[in-house]
Amino acid sequence: MNEQERRAFALMEQLGGLDPALIEEAERYEAARPGLNLRPARRRVVPRLLVAALLVATLGLGAAASGVWDGMLQRFFDPSPQAMDQMREAVELPDVTADCGGTILHVRQTLGDVFNIYFNLDITLPKTVDLAALTQDLENGWTIRLGELRFFTGSTDWDEVKELRTQSEIDEYFRGRRHSSRGSISVFSEGGPNERGTLSYLVGFTAEARYSLLPTPLTDQPLTLVIDDISLSRPSQGGGSPETKPLVEGPLVVSWEPKNSGPVYLFTIPYQHPLRPGDEPSDWEATVVLSSLSIDISFPVTNELWESYDDFARSVRILDREGNPIHIGSGSGGSYTGGDFRQISYTRTFREVLVMDEVGSIVIGDFVLELADGERID
Repeated sequence: MNEQERRAFALMEQLGGLDPALIEEAERYEAARPGLNLRPARRRVVPRLLVAALLVATLGLGAAASGVWDGMLQRFFDPSPQAMDQMREAVELPDVTADCGGTILHVRQTLGDVFNIYFNLDITLPKTVDLAALTQDLENGWTIRLGELRFFTGSTDWDEVKELRTQSEIDEYFRGRRHSSRGSISVFSEGGPNERGTLSYLVGFTAEARYSLLPTPLTDQPLTLVIDDISLSRPSQGGGSPETKPLVEGPLVVSWEPKNSGPVYLFTIPYQHPLRPGDEPSDWEATVVLSSLSIDISFPVTNELWESYDDFARSVRILDREGNPIHIGSGSGGSYTGGDFRQISYTRTFREVLVMDEVGSIVIGDFVLELADGERID
């Protein structure tokens, strides 16, 4: 084994090994990058694991965290090689574990920026859970349901909150630390527990940028995820509220300090507009935050700009450098306040990674924002 291979395996040990999906992605990523192809003769004798390890050694440990994506993130976003190159600083391997009275929470890999974070969350059920009985429940139509997920600033240990039982007690304990209560949280399950009793989820959190610019971005400070509980649920036989029964008592908590650094651009739009119909126009400022994972738009007063929220949403377009629309899958939507003020708060998450090098401008009705004029805030 040569020095490069020894270094590769040493780095592999630091990473805790790579799963098959990660190895497959490593090979795909290696093949897509000029200058990283292994010699064909070498490929015949190097196992697939070593191919991934050599990629780690070639790119460095930081690249192993950011150049190669975990299988769940890979399946969700299906990133292009260009997207993966762009997001090298946006992916981290915190590998944080929290023992919540026998229930183990494990945050493996994260993808994000100052306003967005996606992460793999493994939840290993306590040994008191009868996996055979749980499997039978799932076969009988029950589904596993996570209680409410919330994010708070600061680090929290389970011992600090283990006696809290009600949502009001949890809210009181974390008073003043709730992170962007109007943000968007999404949870995607990989199915029932495996043979070790582990549930796997992809969790996404997008904070509304206007609430997070100052003083609480998602990065460079501790972040705590709180899950109220875990239960089983199934539709009611009579068509009423779903039947539920407890599975794991909460709260469950895990904390880490995100340092994801995906590209983010901030734009401001000064404009004149009457506060109410019939008033004299006054000065206002809209804000637009574009990242590779979401776009956030806030207009404080819009009663004469768009007739409805749908009219506004249809006017939002992201164009490439040739002026053509970039079609990108979307997740969550936004909000609209009616009445005289008609304030618009719009947050749209992406189901694909937006490659910033391909973006030319953002169009919002009659407003055109050139990407080159935005301020990088990542």
